[in-house]
Amino acid sequence: MSAATRRVLAKLKATELLLGVISGSNHLDGVQYVQQALLLLDSTIGDVESNIIPIEEDLTDQVDGNTTDFTTQNSYSDITVHLNGLKQLSGAGGDYIIVNSNTIRFASALPVGSVLQVVYYRS
Repeated sequence: MSAATRRVLAKLKATELLLGVISGSNHLDGVQYVQQALLLLDSTIGDVESNIIPIEEDLTDQVDGNTTDFTTQNSYSDITVHLNGLKQLSGAGGDYIIVNSNTIRFASALPVGSVLQVVYYRS
């Protein structure tokens, strides 16, 4: 289970506990708990959108025949790279390495006209 999934589940559990408190409280106390529960749910929705829905990004505009490092718009926790429609392998001996949370590096510059696309989850 990913860290993002654990975070979402923890927030949902906290919301469940708050709503459980509401059912056993008087009306005035319940309003405060409802507000806290709604804030938690709003935050959880943001986590789901940011960390569970994959982002597809085209990095082709960074290909200039000289560049080996390519940067995504967002930090990622997991990335899949496609060059000219073919999935690339990461790591030592692979096609590229991960430099940091938003940069990948190819061993040599990609030729002009290459299409570089990535799919990732935000970190």
